[in-house]
Amino acid sequence: MRPIIVLTMGRSGSSMVAGCLALHGMWTGECRPADRHNPRGYFENLRINGALGDLYPGSIYRDLKPAPADQGWPSFVEAVKAQEGYVGGPWLVKTNAFAWPLWTPFDPVFVFVRRNIDAISASAKRHDPKAPNSPARWREIAQAHQVEMDGVRAAYGGFDIDSRRLADGDHDQLSAALEAVGLETDHDAVAAFTNPALLTH
Repeated sequence: MRPIIVLTMGRSGSSMVAGCLALHGMWTGECRPADRHNPRGYFENLRINGALGDLYPGSIYRDLKPAPADQGWPSFVEAVKAQEGYVGGPWLVKTNAFAWPLWTPFDPVFVFVRRNIDAISASAKRHDPKAPNSPARWREIAQAHQVEMDGVRAAYGGFDIDSRRLADGDHDQLSAALEAVGLETDHDAVAAFTNPALLTH
């Protein structure tokens, strides 16, 4: 079964998007728990994203370049899935946009979470006010992520989901991604899960 790989930059609304996808029975494994920044959870697998951090040669937010491919990555992911309860059907991983080379062996359905760059910058600064990045630097980082996602979309296809549109009740982009893995949108569940206020956390 092809996975959905959600490519994103932090503070883009990707947890809300991934949560809406996961509502439809997609395996995510053991994920980072909810906190005050993401009160409904992050929907990012702890072991997979931890291993991605170990594989990446530098700081994603500093280097802004794709992670190197790794021949052992598919077997590692399959082991995590088996150990964390995957029994078949669609599955989901949410990760940074620059990690995309590690996922191409899975023939994934890429989902690209989009958000206004100024909104990402403002959210990133609120989330970590002690970080050295200025608002202008956060905008540069967000723009670099958008450009990287554009390149992946051009090469491999996929689906854009604007987190603001989704929060405001437009499910069309989400539905297109779900249909690509054979799932039908549960509009009531998505409406109950989403809220424009989630994007202010």
